[in-house]
Amino acid sequence: MAAAGRAQAARDRVPRIDPYGFERPEDFDYAAYEEFFSTYLVILTRRAIKWSKLLKGGGGVQRSMTVKRYIRKGVPLEHRARVWMGVSGAQAQMDRNPGYYQRLLQGERSASLEEAIRTGSHKCRVLRKTGSLCPLYTRSPPALAPPSAPCLYMSRTFPDNVRFRKDAEPCLQGPLYNVLLAYGCHNHGVGYCQGMNFIAGYLILVTKSEEEAFWLLDALVGRILPGVVWAFEELQGAKPKSLAATAAEKQSLDAVPLKYSKTGLASKTKGNLQVHKRTRNSGSS
Repeated sequence: MAAAGRAQAARDRVPRIDPYGFERPEDFDYAAYEEFFSTYLVILTRRAIKWSKLLKGGGGVQRSMTVKRYIRKGVPLEHRARVWMGVSGAQAQMDRNPGYYQRLLQGERSASLEEAIRTGSHKCRVLRKTGSLCPLYTRSPPALAPPSAPCLYMSRTFPDNVRFRKDAEPCLQGPLYNVLLAYGCHNHGVGYCQGMNFIAGYLILVTKSEEEAFWLLDALVGRILPGVVWAFEELQGAKPKSLAATAAEKQSLDAVPLKYSKTGLASKTKGNLQVHKRTRNSGSS
């Protein structure tokens, strides 16, 4: 009974919704969480003080060994958006292209892209890296409004997050739709890929800004993550020979040390892709 009382007391003290808006599951151990957090809070506070001193002044985040060491230990939630924007290069891109995100939303619309985002039925396509921004979408028609019709796929984004529910105020389904649409217009080679809604949704939760989430998504898809990530469906259906040929043609696997596919284990050796077919009797892992 005493243990049950402590568990109920912890449940009463710990918020049911976490700082990102996610509901804690029914079997969440509130007592264990509270016990752990009471100790870990001291560490978090110490790190937050160091981050506040490092970021004092409101300037940009400059890459350094200190910043790298701090990031590896964790970025406090209150500084996460600013640090991510700075170290990823997203802030620099946004500063160099004022108004670009709004122009994407106000520009020419693609019915197929909108349908892909609304239904989540679009297949992944290969990322074509370019060094320039999309030259289209420079006109200024009426600003894009969040989708008025029910968007079932957007509703499936983080269903356990109260901020993405239709009755939330404000509801993040509209901003998420805008970010995905703008990115599809910005990067025609990728368009919209299944699962991208979860990445963009999380970026919106962290930044609380559509535009910052867009530029972080651009940094992730366009520069940080290799192009092969967005060609996953294409590579899955390939045979070993065509997989190697595809990789050689697109030269997008050069930055990937190790990837798995249905056809086998693809590993990079001295810049060349080698495909090793896995068999049931193989002892390699």
